[in-house]
Amino acid sequence: MPSPVSMRRVGEWVLRVLSFALLGVLLMRMWSPVGRSARAESATDGAVAGSLPHWSKTSPGRIHVSLDSTLPPLERDWFAAIAHSGSVVTWDAPKIVPVAAVLTRVADPVGVSELDVSAPPKGVVAIRGPFGGIDSVAAGPNGVRVGIPGSATSMTVYVGETKAVVAKPDSVVLRKLLVEGAASWETKFTIKALTERGWSVDALTHVAPGVDVREGSPAMPDTSRYAAVIAVDSTAALIRRGADAFVRKGGGLVTLSDASTIAPRGVRAVVLEKGPAGDIRAMRIGNGRVIQVSYKDLWRRRMADADSIDDPVAAHRELLADIVASVAFAPRIAVSTDSLSDPAPLADMVAKLGRRTAIADAGSPFGDAIPTSVLFGILIASLLIELASRRLRGAL
Repeated sequence: MPSPVSMRRVGEWVLRVLSFALLGVLLMRMWSPVGRSARAESATDGAVAGSLPHWSKTSPGRIHVSLDSTLPPLERDWFAAIAHSGSVVTWDAPKIVPVAAVLTRVADPVGVSELDVSAPPKGVVAIRGPFGGIDSVAAGPNGVRVGIPGSATSMTVYVGETKAVVAKPDSVVLRKLLVEGAASWETKFTIKALTERGWSVDALTHVAPGVDVREGSPAMPDTSRYAAVIAVDSTAALIRRGADAFVRKGGGLVTLSDASTIAPRGVRAVVLEKGPAGDIRAMRIGNGRVIQVSYKDLWRRRMADADSIDDPVAAHRELLADIVASVAFAPRIAVSTDSLSDPAPLADMVAKLGRRTAIADAGSPFGDAIPTSVLFGILIASLLIELASRRLRGAL
């Protein structure tokens, strides 16, 4: 059985450990922002802008804001600067949903842009342009993709209380197209549809063995000259010779009808569309892309009954334009970023201010449930008791 002296020594060691622990907590509280200034302040959406100058001057130990919508970029940066100056900043916003948007210029002479929005499934995405509302659509599993006609400058996306703003897209450099095929209705109307769309086309039409009709200056496919090449049929010998190198350097290749043998081999194609009369397949080879259209007599869509299609000529032109735009090599020229651009507001707030935190979890990392004065009193009492115990047993 331990003697009273040994029990007293154990008690003294316990008191010493307690004293060091309390001393460490007190030092950490002094080092932390809450230790230097125990004041805690809070605000809601409308009061944040007015409170920022006050918080910058007083540096409260803890600030918690409750939001119904994301803070504007300027207030967000100001709030983050206060956090970096020493205040513990926390925030919660149960109504804000994760939204991200990007506006991309499509490789198309008419100036079409594409807006991609990432939003919670079934969330209603409202899209507004510089002059008012454009569309409202429910988000699917992969978000929303909307074509924006004309030269889009900036777009605003609303999902509930969350607003994302995207600036005008980068501009693109559009080079010529090369079309090659036998003298046929398919070749004729392929060239016509693309020139109607606004593309500059070099065409090589094979009329008979050794007899060709040239439009423009058709040459071996090269990315410095062409954005994409279109092989109308298997007679496209010029495209066949340069297709592999052209695609691997980033160029786009479109094959129609029986010209699929021209595409480079050894790559598995993905079926984009399948119908009873054929399909549309896509593949990526090196830095370039290939679209294979196996439908026969695609030009006949241009001659469809106007009762079934409002404008069959426009429908044929749109189909070819979309196919070419999906593969065309179009170097981008970056434009200056708009200071009002805010494409992913929630992600930006988390990056600058940390994750969302309920007010109940917004305390000091070193805990402040027990006042500092009480901890200091316990520390002094622990030291005095240990000192008295050692003195009574003659250790001092």
